[in-house]
Amino acid sequence: MITVINSFACEPEQQENLVRALRDAAPELGALPGIVAATLHRSLDGTRVVNHVQVRSVEDYENLRKVGQTKGYFDRITKFATGKPDAHVYEVVDTRDRAAA
Repeated sequence: MITVINSFACEPEQQENLVRALRDAAPELGALPGIVAATLHRSLDGTRVVNHVQVRSVEDYENLRKVGQTKGYFDRITKFATGKPDAHVYEVVDTRDRAAA
């Protein structure tokens, strides 16, 4: 399992537009092979949106990036952000879930 955490800085008045753009991309991108889950977070001060995506492999993530770029989703998303998205890819090493305990 691979986790991608992508952080977007934004002006407070653009935060909802950024969230909406990410949500608009979700139906198609979320249906791609290997996509397990995605969660959006918005900061309470309005200056950040974080997208937390879990995929099965690095190859699945690369496919997600390719499709998102080709279809123009990333251009629509980043027009509401200030600066470039800050994306990092992580390997899941431990999960704690109180609901499963």
